[in-house]
Amino acid sequence: MKRNSLLCKICLMCLIGLMGLMGLIGLVDAASLDQAYVLFLKGDYGPAVSACDNSAAGYYLKARTLLKENKIQDARAAFEKILTDFAGSGFDDAAQLGLADTYFSDEQYQQAIGEYRKVQEKYRQTPFSAIVLYKLGKSYLKLGVMEQARFYFQKLQKDYPLSFESKLVDELDDSQFFYSVQVGCFSKYENAEKLVKKLKKEKLDAYVSEKDASPIFYRVRVGKFRTQSEAESIKALLQNKGYKTKICP
Repeated sequence: MKRNSLLCKICLMCLIGLMGLMGLIGLVDAASLDQAYVLFLKGDYGPAVSACDNSAAGYYLKARTLLKENKIQDARAAFEKILTDFAGSGFDDAAQLGLADTYFSDEQYQQAIGEYRKVQEKYRQTPFSAIVLYKLGKSYLKLGVMEQARFYFQKLQKDYPLSFESKLVDELDDSQFFYSVQVGCFSKYENAEKLVKKLKKEKLDAYVSEKDASPIFYRVRVGKFRTQSEAESIKALLQNKGYKTKICP
């Protein structure tokens, strides 16, 4: 099971527990929401969205489901609706976290960092503190700001050593801190594989990197470089060959 999927399900399960503790279950159509949640776990995202009601909980599950479908703008709008129309409902911190996740999924990491920090600043008692530290670390890792990434990962392991996210950091090693050059992104694996074979014939270390979304995107990348300057050199080489490229930490 993919890590992002696990984190998403943890967010949902945390909310269901909070709803019970706060007496919010009686404010929503519990049967409908339970059905939507089951459909979400089964991967039946379209029916899951349809089964969600118009409560704060329903909008949250709908937003998370839309995000899994990679309908990022729709998910963002749903999270923002919770923050504006359902302020004080008990879902504010979860919606703020979800809003940040939309920027992370859209690879807008600097914007994501700003939204994750709002969770820290506005909701100091949030149960999502460990998740936020992990995603801040991942965002900085994606930006190639290794010092900040390590800072948040170390803070996570110090403050929440028994958390699921801390265990994810345990699995990271120095091999995670590299740069690559993206050459293409495809909805069909065979198209990505075709480009990889072409690049390999040119003696380039090409491979397919999947993006966890529904549908899955298949990204073709070249190399795992320790420094950005090394990646820049290969980027220039590929551009001279006519490829559209970008550097990805």
